[in-house]
Amino acid sequence: MMAGKKAVHAPKQTLPAGAAHFSRAEVSHGK
Repeated sequence: MMAGKKAVHAPKQTLPAGAAHFSRAEVSHGK
């Protein structure tokens, strides 16, 4: 949960496309 939130707040360039997509998926689900 915390990692997902940090990923969303972090710049997309810093995170891999896969990680960013996974983080967004968690947020969309409400996790």
